[in-house]
Amino acid sequence: MECEWNDGEIAMFHSVWLRDHCPLCINKDTKQREVDTASISTCNDESAALEVAVCGDRVHVDFASGHRSNFASKWLKENAYWFSHRQSQKDSARDTVFNPKKILWNNSTFCPTNTEVSFAELERSDAALLKSLTALETHGIAYISQCPITMDGTERVANRIGRVRETLYGRMWDTAPKDVPNDTAYTNVGLGLHTDCTYMRDPPGLQMLHCVAQAEEGGENTFVDGFNALGTLRSDHPDAFDFFASTSLPFYCVDLPVHLKMVSPVIDFGYSCDDDDTQAASRREITQLRFNNSDRGVLSHLSPNQIQNFYEYWPLLSSLIHDEEAILKFRMSPGDVVIFDNHRVLHGRESFVGFRNMLGCYFDRDEWESRLRVLRSALR
Repeated sequence: MECEWNDGEIAMFHSVWLRDHCPLCINKDTKQREVDTASISTCNDESAALEVAVCGDRVHVDFASGHRSNFASKWLKENAYWFSHRQSQKDSARDTVFNPKKILWNNSTFCPTNTEVSFAELERSDAALLKSLTALETHGIAYISQCPITMDGTERVANRIGRVRETLYGRMWDTAPKDVPNDTAYTNVGLGLHTDCTYMRDPPGLQMLHCVAQAEEGGENTFVDGFNALGTLRSDHPDAFDFFASTSLPFYCVDLPVHLKMVSPVIDFGYSCDDDDTQAASRREITQLRFNNSDRGVLSHLSPNQIQNFYEYWPLLSSLIHDEEAILKFRMSPGDVVIFDNHRVLHGRESFVGFRNMLGCYFDRDEWESRLRVLRSALR
């Protein structure tokens, strides 16, 4: 079927696609599809479109089976996949590696306090929550000030974001130094830039840190936009980029009775779920960076050539991540909360003297992205 709009745009649709996406075959209560896609795909005669009629802003399609679909013209245009004069543009979009909504940054172009929302605003205003979640989407970091210096305050912020993900560290946790630490985080030494939980099949999508006690000296937080580093790696060292995108490396955590292990590439790809972007479904994007040298396992499964490549390319990636211009460093005060995208933003800290404690938790990526979509829809 060919469809032409008043602005001259022309799109083609397969009849079976139209039958499969019939809005009348979406359950009004559950919003779930009620079409047997396999059945209509094998019955080409029945899914053939016999007649198309336009009435105002509605498009009616009659099928050989006797079924009639009713589409909004605007919906068809937003979801068109085959524009007759823009096919080459759609093909080139497949080469895009970053969601265009994501704004890459370094320490001179971004500071988390630019996204500041107060605790009081966050609690009472969905618009303030939307501002924070939008900052997570664009820059990967959101900053909240004046939070009560208690675990209750931490949980109240968390509850505005979504359901907390429980891991081997519990539901809510703190980073106060321990006499017998089971992780370097529970010491006063510095932490190199890293992403958390690289040893999990699905590392938490968000991490939240709430400063409740700051050290007498040192303890500054450090952050780096990992996607910015990957963009430079891709342009300046394409062989290294391809290596980390295609070669699986081992990551592990042993904290008995827990023993976690994951073998995965440093760079993971996926496809956008952005409802506002009509090119999203064809755009292969970088969706995750796994980088934690402390939790990397033994390189026993690689070939001799891969071993040589790893030790040639790892310093290139590490140098981009630890570049002084890339590292955003600031000292959090009690009551400050930072939430960041653990699939994109690397974090660390400077060594410190005295007592320092951050309360925190994790969230799944689905959780905050769902909340963002609901808020956008409600406040639009």
